[in-house]
Amino acid sequence: MEIDSAVTKEVEEVDEDETVVDKSHTPWRGIANGYTLGVSVTDLDLTHTAIPRIENLSHLIHLRRLILRQNLIEELPAQSTPPQLPPSLTHLDLCDNRISTVPPGSLAHLVNLT
Repeated sequence: MEIDSAVTKEVEEVDEDETVVDKSHTPWRGIANGYTLGVSVTDLDLTHTAIPRIENLSHLIHLRRLILRQNLIEELPAQSTPPQLPPSLTHLDLCDNRISTVPPGSLAHLVNLT
């Protein structure tokens, strides 16, 4: 598909040392699917990107703010080691997704969340 190659090209040009990444309103198949997010990312906005699940974020040890509004997410990731959502998060926005229940303990490691 033509849009996929355009999206991949745009992401490949992102500086891996970038701390604030805003890729809102750009369709993706998944988080970090076809591109990499540098470990220095502190703010990540993936609003309205058709992302179906939360994945590939555990390496973002400095991530503080994660915006996943208006996506296709149906469930939060189960507890895992390492956790899919980094414990460094202070802000998590999952508004306007398809999440109907929050599994017990799925957010327990997010002790800095406000």
